[in-house]
Amino acid sequence: KQLYLDIKLLWKSILYQLKYISQIFNVHQITTVTHGATFVVIKNDKLFYPILDYESEIPANIEKEYNDIRENFNNCYSPQLPNGLNVGKQIYFYCKKYKLHNQKNIKIIFFPQFFALLFSGKAVSEKTYLGCHTDLWNPIKNDYSEIVKNYKWEKFFCKIEPIGCNLGSIRNNLSKLTRLNPNCSTLNGGHDSSIAYAAFLSKKNTSPILINSGTWTIIMSRFTSEKVIDNSLDIYIGTNVLDKPLMVSRFMGGREYKTIKKMFQNTDSPKLSDLKNIIFNDIFCLPSFSSIGGPFKSKKGVILGINKKSINGSALSSLYVALMTTFYLKRMNDKFVIIEGNLTKNSIFCYCLNKLNSEKQFYIYRKGNTIPHGFLNILSNFNNN
Repeated sequence: KQLYLDIKLLWKSILYQLKYISQIFNVHQITTVTHGATFVVIKNDKLFYPILDYESEIPANIEKEYNDIRENFNNCYSPQLPNGLNVGKQIYFYCKKYKLHNQKNIKIIFFPQFFALLFSGKAVSEKTYLGCHTDLWNPIKNDYSEIVKNYKWEKFFCKIEPIGCNLGSIRNNLSKLTRLNPNCSTLNGGHDSSIAYAAFLSKKNTSPILINSGTWTIIMSRFTSEKVIDNSLDIYIGTNVLDKPLMVSRFMGGREYKTIKKMFQNTDSPKLSDLKNIIFNDIFCLPSFSSIGGPFKSKKGVILGINKKSINGSALSSLYVALMTTFYLKRMNDKFVIIEGNLTKNSIFCYCLNKLNSEKQFYIYRKGNTIPHGFLNILSNFNNN
């Protein structure tokens, strides 16, 4: 069964929030940053097909066809992912279901740029989104992948513009509707993880490891070698805001945390004594509790040696996420690690991670979300537009 996004409801909510914000602030610039694996098919700058949710299952026959023809992993450095998490697979699905390849005057626009189009009227593309486990982009060559060229999909994509570039003022009707400054500029946005990493990006390529936590736990570091890239482990090469390769590892830590926690009656705020209780009683939480991402997504999670009444579910969940994160950190050479997002509030997670990785130095990012700070760093230090 395919799931589709309710874009009308989402757009209505955005406009409502902007109308509220405009009463408090004089907004001069606006941009859109979104999760990956989502695109919109447009014709004459309007929605042409429904927008597929990336967690939708792709029909088995189409999935098999695509996996048989998708290019070799080393050619685009995207992992082979389930459901619609590879954008290339979604495009292939649209070609099969809607005969996308036979349509005239249609364009594929990525999610951040779709909202930029609604704001400014200008349709563009952007590289951090193109290079996010899509199968569409080769981050080493900084060019479209072979599958795009072989299937002539390049004609579907809009002109690539730099992240942060000015796409023009917002439309007059939106300015009146939201009461935003009519001279408010629309800036080209991008993929959330790459922009979060930009908060610490250095022109000298000395950036730390960043643990970006939410529904997904994403560990990013500067790219050093293709040898550490492993398709089967969900370790791939993305694209940073300087159009350079970015090493990315990820698992669905936020969702797995909640899944494990729900198995227990005791979910109080965990203490070190709860952690010791788990370790001394040989309680093992084995992956995976999500089938759509991570190094063990093909395995079914199980908890061994369990006595639910005596175990704190929050403590066990925190230890599990720390162990999964450590699995990836051991493959990264950089010493300095910054934790941001939901996990900064989890003291047990931070304690476990520090103990499990004594060779590294950990820092908690306490300035809120890294995405706005990343975008400000782009505009201040890396953007020439």
